[in-house]
Amino acid sequence: MPVPSLAVLAASVGLGYLLGSMPFAVLVERWKHVDVRRLGSGNIGASNAFVVAGKMAGLFVLMGDLGKGVLAVAVAAAVTGGNHLAMAGAGVGAVLGHDWSLYLRLQGGKGTATTVGVLFALDWRVLALLVVSYFVLLGVSRYIVISSLLTVALAPVLMFVRPWFAPGAGPEPQPFVYAAIILAALGYLRHWDHVERFVQGREPKASDMFRQMRARVKS
Repeated sequence: MPVPSLAVLAASVGLGYLLGSMPFAVLVERWKHVDVRRLGSGNIGASNAFVVAGKMAGLFVLMGDLGKGVLAVAVAAAVTGGNHLAMAGAGVGAVLGHDWSLYLRLQGGKGTATTVGVLFALDWRVLALLVVSYFVLLGVSRYIVISSLLTVALAPVLMFVRPWFAPGAGPEPQPFVYAAIILAALGYLRHWDHVERFVQGREPKASDMFRQMRARVKS
Protein backbone atom coordinates (compact mmCIF):
# COMPACT_ATOMS: atom_id res chain seq x y z
CA MET A 1 0.00 0.00 0.00
CA PRO A 2 1.44 3.43 -0.95
CA VAL A 3 2.61 5.69 1.87
CA PRO A 4 -0.11 8.32 1.23
CA SER A 5 -2.79 5.62 1.48
CA LEU A 6 -1.27 4.35 4.71
CA ALA A 7 -1.31 7.88 6.10
CA VAL A 8 -4.97 8.32 5.15
CA LEU A 9 -5.83 4.97 6.71
CA ALA A 10 -3.97 5.72 9.95
CA ALA A 11 -5.51 9.18 10.26
CA SER A 12 -9.02 7.87 9.59
CA VAL A 13 -8.69 5.04 12.10
CA GLY A 14 -7.44 7.55 14.67
CA LEU A 15 -10.34 9.89 13.96
CA GLY A 16 -12.83 7.06 14.24
CA TYR A 17 -11.23 5.83 17.43
CA LEU A 18 -11.56 9.21 19.13
CA LEU A 19 -15.21 9.52 18.11
CA GLY A 20 -15.99 5.91 19.01
CA SER A 21 -14.41 6.30 22.42
CA MET A 22 -17.12 8.72 23.53
CA PRO A 23 -18.86 6.82 26.39
CA PHE A 24 -22.52 7.81 26.29
CA ALA A 25 -23.24 5.44 29.16
CA VAL A 26 -21.04 7.58 31.41
CA LEU A 27 -23.20 10.60 30.58
CA VAL A 28 -26.16 8.51 31.74
CA GLU A 29 -24.36 7.91 35.03
CA ARG A 30 -24.25 11.66 35.62
CA TRP A 31 -27.81 12.16 34.40
CA LYS A 32 -29.48 9.32 36.29
CA HIS A 33 -26.93 9.00 39.10
CA VAL A 34 -26.49 5.27 38.50
CA ASP A 35 -23.26 3.52 37.63
CA VAL A 36 -24.01 1.28 34.64
CA ARG A 37 -20.53 -0.20 34.96
CA ARG A 38 -21.32 -1.59 38.40
CA LEU A 39 -24.98 -2.53 38.01
CA GLY A 40 -26.71 -5.12 35.86
CA SER A 41 -24.35 -6.79 33.42
CA GLY A 42 -21.75 -4.04 33.89
CA ASN A 43 -21.77 -3.36 30.15
CA ILE A 44 -21.79 0.22 28.87
CA GLY A 45 -24.18 -0.62 26.05
CA ALA A 46 -27.79 0.39 25.54
CA SER A 47 -29.36 -2.83 26.83
CA ASN A 48 -27.73 -2.52 30.25
CA ALA A 49 -28.49 1.22 30.39
CA PHE A 50 -32.13 0.38 29.67
CA VAL A 51 -32.22 -2.13 32.51
CA VAL A 52 -30.44 -0.13 35.20
CA ALA A 53 -31.36 3.46 34.24
CA GLY A 54 -34.68 3.26 32.39
CA LYS A 55 -36.09 3.46 28.88
CA MET A 56 -35.04 7.03 28.09
CA ALA A 57 -31.49 6.39 29.23
CA GLY A 58 -31.32 3.20 27.19
CA LEU A 59 -32.61 5.00 24.11
CA PHE A 60 -30.10 7.82 24.64
CA VAL A 61 -27.19 5.38 24.80
CA LEU A 62 -28.48 3.42 21.80
CA MET A 63 -28.79 6.51 19.63
CA GLY A 64 -25.42 7.80 20.81
CA ASP A 65 -23.62 4.54 20.09
CA LEU A 66 -25.30 4.23 16.69
CA GLY A 67 -24.63 7.87 15.93
CA LYS A 68 -20.92 7.82 16.60
CA GLY A 69 -20.50 5.00 14.08
CA VAL A 70 -22.39 6.99 11.46
CA LEU A 71 -20.56 10.20 12.38
CA ALA A 72 -17.10 8.66 12.08
CA VAL A 73 -17.76 7.45 8.54
CA ALA A 74 -19.53 10.68 7.55
CA VAL A 75 -16.73 12.92 8.82
CA ALA A 76 -14.09 10.83 7.05
CA ALA A 77 -16.12 11.01 3.83
CA ALA A 78 -16.54 14.77 4.13
CA VAL A 79 -12.88 15.46 4.88
CA THR A 80 -11.49 13.21 2.13
CA GLY A 81 -14.11 13.74 -0.54
CA GLY A 82 -15.56 10.26 -0.17
CA ASN A 83 -12.32 8.28 0.00
CA HIS A 84 -13.42 4.68 0.53
CA LEU A 85 -10.30 3.69 2.44
CA ALA A 86 -10.75 6.59 4.85
CA MET A 87 -14.44 5.79 5.38
CA ALA A 88 -13.71 2.13 6.07
CA GLY A 89 -10.85 2.99 8.41
CA ALA A 90 -12.93 5.48 10.36
CA GLY A 91 -15.70 2.91 10.77
CA VAL A 92 -13.34 0.29 12.13
CA GLY A 93 -11.74 2.90 14.37
CA ALA A 94 -15.12 3.87 15.82
CA VAL A 95 -15.86 0.29 16.87
CA LEU A 96 -12.37 -0.09 18.30
CA GLY A 97 -12.94 3.09 20.29
CA HIS A 98 -16.22 1.84 21.68
CA ASP A 99 -14.75 -1.55 22.58
CA TRP A 100 -11.57 -0.11 24.13
CA SER A 101 -12.41 3.48 25.00
CA LEU A 102 -9.59 5.97 25.46
CA TYR A 103 -11.68 7.72 28.10
CA LEU A 104 -12.40 4.57 30.12
CA ARG A 105 -8.84 3.30 30.45
CA LEU A 106 -9.31 0.98 27.47
CA GLN A 107 -12.50 -0.52 28.89
CA GLY A 108 -15.62 -0.56 26.77
CA GLY A 109 -18.66 -2.34 25.44
CA LYS A 110 -19.32 -5.01 22.87
CA GLY A 111 -19.69 -2.67 19.91
CA THR A 112 -22.98 -3.94 18.49
CA ALA A 113 -24.79 -0.61 18.11
CA THR A 114 -21.70 1.18 16.83
CA THR A 115 -21.15 -1.59 14.27
CA VAL A 116 -24.74 -1.16 13.09
CA GLY A 117 -24.14 2.58 12.71
CA VAL A 118 -20.97 1.99 10.69
CA LEU A 119 -22.66 -0.51 8.39
CA PHE A 120 -25.54 1.90 7.86
CA ALA A 121 -23.10 4.62 6.82
CA LEU A 122 -21.11 2.31 4.55
CA ASP A 123 -24.06 0.64 2.81
CA TRP A 124 -27.65 0.91 4.06
CA ARG A 125 -28.78 -1.78 1.58
CA VAL A 126 -26.56 -4.37 3.22
CA LEU A 127 -27.71 -3.31 6.67
CA ALA A 128 -31.37 -3.65 5.65
CA LEU A 129 -30.75 -7.25 4.54
CA LEU A 130 -28.81 -7.94 7.73
CA VAL A 131 -31.73 -6.75 9.88
CA VAL A 132 -34.09 -9.12 8.07
CA SER A 133 -31.54 -11.94 8.38
CA TYR A 134 -31.16 -11.28 12.10
CA PHE A 135 -34.85 -11.69 12.87
CA VAL A 136 -35.12 -14.78 10.67
CA LEU A 137 -32.13 -16.36 12.41
CA LEU A 138 -33.49 -15.35 15.82
CA GLY A 139 -36.80 -17.02 15.04
CA VAL A 140 -35.02 -20.21 14.00
CA SER A 141 -32.28 -20.40 16.63
CA ARG A 142 -34.08 -18.71 19.58
CA TYR A 143 -30.66 -17.48 20.79
CA ILE A 144 -29.65 -13.83 20.49
CA VAL A 145 -25.94 -14.64 20.46
CA ILE A 146 -26.27 -17.14 17.61
CA SER A 147 -28.43 -14.88 15.46
CA SER A 148 -26.16 -11.88 16.17
CA LEU A 149 -22.91 -13.63 15.31
CA LEU A 150 -24.29 -15.30 12.18
CA THR A 151 -25.69 -11.97 11.05
CA VAL A 152 -22.43 -10.08 11.52
CA ALA A 153 -20.64 -12.85 9.60
CA LEU A 154 -23.05 -12.27 6.72
CA ALA A 155 -22.04 -8.61 6.40
CA PRO A 156 -18.88 -9.10 4.30
CA VAL A 157 -20.62 -11.82 2.26
CA LEU A 158 -23.50 -9.51 1.36
CA MET A 159 -21.10 -6.71 0.53
CA PHE A 160 -19.16 -9.03 -1.76
CA VAL A 161 -22.29 -10.11 -3.64
CA ARG A 162 -23.95 -6.67 -3.76
CA PRO A 163 -24.15 -6.71 -7.58
CA TRP A 164 -26.54 -9.68 -7.25
CA PHE A 165 -29.19 -7.85 -5.22
CA ALA A 166 -28.37 -4.23 -6.17
CA PRO A 167 -27.03 -4.36 -9.73
CA GLY A 168 -27.52 -0.64 -10.23
CA ALA A 169 -25.14 0.12 -7.34
CA GLY A 170 -22.24 -1.81 -8.82
CA PRO A 171 -19.55 -3.71 -6.88
CA GLU A 172 -18.92 -2.81 -3.25
CA PRO A 173 -15.68 -0.87 -2.68
CA GLN A 174 -13.04 -3.32 -1.48
CA PRO A 175 -12.18 -1.31 1.65
CA PHE A 176 -15.81 -1.66 2.78
CA VAL A 177 -15.65 -5.44 2.41
CA TYR A 178 -12.41 -5.60 4.39
CA ALA A 179 -13.91 -3.35 7.05
CA ALA A 180 -16.93 -5.66 7.35
CA ILE A 181 -14.60 -8.64 7.83
CA ILE A 182 -12.75 -6.83 10.62
CA LEU A 183 -16.02 -5.76 12.26
CA ALA A 184 -17.24 -9.35 12.18
CA ALA A 185 -14.01 -10.51 13.82
CA LEU A 186 -14.35 -7.84 16.51
CA GLY A 187 -17.95 -8.92 17.11
CA TYR A 188 -16.87 -12.51 17.71
CA LEU A 189 -14.02 -11.40 19.96
CA ARG A 190 -16.21 -9.21 22.15
CA HIS A 191 -18.98 -11.83 22.38
CA TRP A 192 -16.71 -14.80 22.99
CA ASP A 193 -17.95 -15.18 26.56
CA HIS A 194 -21.46 -15.72 25.18
CA VAL A 195 -20.13 -18.30 22.73
CA GLU A 196 -18.48 -20.20 25.58
CA ARG A 197 -21.70 -20.14 27.61
CA PHE A 198 -23.66 -21.38 24.59
CA VAL A 199 -21.25 -24.29 24.07
CA GLN A 200 -21.54 -25.15 27.77
CA GLY A 201 -25.35 -24.94 27.63
CA ARG A 202 -25.50 -21.93 29.98
CA GLU A 203 -26.56 -19.24 27.51
CA PRO A 204 -30.24 -18.34 28.02
CA LYS A 205 -32.65 -18.29 25.12
CA ALA A 206 -33.96 -14.95 23.86
CA SER A 207 -37.32 -15.44 25.57
CA ASP A 208 -35.62 -16.10 28.91
CA MET A 209 -33.38 -13.05 28.52
CA PHE A 210 -36.35 -10.78 27.79
CA ARG A 211 -38.18 -12.10 30.87
CA GLN A 212 -35.11 -11.43 33.00
CA MET A 213 -34.81 -7.90 31.61
CA ARG A 214 -38.47 -7.14 32.33
CA ALA A 215 -38.09 -8.49 35.87
CA ARG A 216 -34.99 -6.34 36.48
CA VAL A 217 -36.71 -3.24 35.11
CA LYS A 218 -39.71 -3.77 37.42
CA SER A 219 -37.49 -4.34 40.44
